[in-house]
Amino acid sequence: MPESRHDGDDPPRQPGAPARSDEAVAEYLRLAASADAAPEAFNKAVARLESAFWKRVDDVVAAVLDAAEPSVSSLQFSVDDRLLLDFGLLDERLLGADAQDVRKRLIEERRSPPPAPFSVIYLSDWIENRFQYYLTIEEVDREKEVAEYIRRAPETAPLVERRSRILSVLQPFMRHLPGVGDILGRFIAEGRLDDLMLRLFIERRSTSASGSAQSRHPLDEKLLRIEAACRFVMNKVADRVPEEKHLQLIEEYNALRLELFRQVGRLPKDAFALSVSGVDMLPVAAKVRSEIRLVKSLLNLGSLSGGITRPHSVLLRDAPRATPAAVGGILELVRDADPGISLDHSVLIAPFTGNGFFEWDRDTVVVSLIPVRSVDEDVVSALAGMRIALDAFQHGETLKSAYEKVHPGRDFRETFTKDYLQWVLKVGRGQKQQMDKRSFELFLKLIGHNGVDPVVPHELAHVTVSEKDRLFKAILEKIHNDKATARDIYLAGVIRWQRGDYRAASRYLEDAASLAPHDGAVLYSLGIVLRNMRMRGPARKYLVECTRAAPQTIWQV
Repeated sequence: MPESRHDGDDPPRQPGAPARSDEAVAEYLRLAASADAAPEAFNKAVARLESAFWKRVDDVVAAVLDAAEPSVSSLQFSVDDRLLLDFGLLDERLLGADAQDVRKRLIEERRSPPPAPFSVIYLSDWIENRFQYYLTIEEVDREKEVAEYIRRAPETAPLVERRSRILSVLQPFMRHLPGVGDILGRFIAEGRLDDLMLRLFIERRSTSASGSAQSRHPLDEKLLRIEAACRFVMNKVADRVPEEKHLQLIEEYNALRLELFRQVGRLPKDAFALSVSGVDMLPVAAKVRSEIRLVKSLLNLGSLSGGITRPHSVLLRDAPRATPAAVGGILELVRDADPGISLDHSVLIAPFTGNGFFEWDRDTVVVSLIPVRSVDEDVVSALAGMRIALDAFQHGETLKSAYEKVHPGRDFRETFTKDYLQWVLKVGRGQKQQMDKRSFELFLKLIGHNGVDPVVPHELAHVTVSEKDRLFKAILEKIHNDKATARDIYLAGVIRWQRGDYRAASRYLEDAASLAPHDGAVLYSLGIVLRNMRMRGPARKYLVECTRAAPQTIWQV
């Protein structure tokens, strides 16, 4: 689902903190200032603060949902709302004399852009995403009229029939997808999400003023939101399908959807009447509020796994925090060390202290705002959990089986998580000697680069042959106009390798290496291509250069 990280102008709120929060804060400050406060009394005061925090969170979310309009996909959180939800800033008095400085730093962290191409969000963004998800489900569930029309119309009936055949092949891969509920997967497999978009498209045409086709229409935001939901699911399917033919079906399905829009766009505006009815916001709001209760319970579990009895969601001090930049940096390290993992999941920085974890049903990597250990360990341990879940739900526990052969009698989850941390944080930084030899060999085989093929950049993962051909032509145009970057030329080299043109691949990779002499992935890939061409001397040269040019990385190993 699409991510949002904006901070608009503050919508009106009732002034003043609720009495429950005031009393809890006053009691905590009194005991914190007392030299002889009993530990039991202090712990009760902290627990009361936590309770007041979650009550305030529920009140804020309820108020924002109550003010939400079905025609608008965003929730209007104020800056103070976001500071509460994202950082646990219940009351500035809890931070003492530095409160205003801390507040400014939190706002700066909140407004910092997430590192591309990763989606790193805060709790208020996540709540907004869940709101958009449930709003989409409610809208699709009400849609029937367009489906009947396009299945009968001669202009669209053949396209709908072909779409149904494609989706019937892809439907098995839509089950048990991370972050994709069974309802949404079924709606897409049945073509109902497409039907809703067509209905909105028709409604947009019928309500657009003459000559205003290029102006912004109120329905545009809704169309973009639903399209993002569809693309989110189909990207998950592309991650999962086993063969090129399935990727080609996904590409054909996307082309059919565009053609359906073209055909519908050619129909007269009054082709048939639409009975437009609004979405009932009450069930949407109820489901979003239930998500808050779920988050609270999940953060409790994350804290317990970190050896802490409660989440400590309320911000009581200016401690080192997880930030989008720090999380993005470790995700880049993971991408190099574990090239087979998909990192298009949302990474939620949540207001708690504990261990990171992966929440399958919402496709979310959850990391703690204030980690027990470090941001690096928090993110990587959460991704280890995601690896274990993918192995169980989608890969038939092949990883677990291989692990149990190498480490019989040992707990798979515990052993793999420990080794995954070593692989990413130690081996990924060039420290091979830090890892158990048997685990190292297993990771080389199942997790790392296979030593046979060049490193396939994430831009080329799950991309069809025709899409790669179009990308290659676009890169050639850039090269012709002297606008190609080292990354562009690297992509061209890998594409030629995948098409079996090793000589051209080596030329492109040599050009990329000359532009990016310290890029370990490029140097490694060039060495691998030359070795496969039996040019052992040049291959060795570049592989050795890789270990020198990219020290303290996976390429040094």
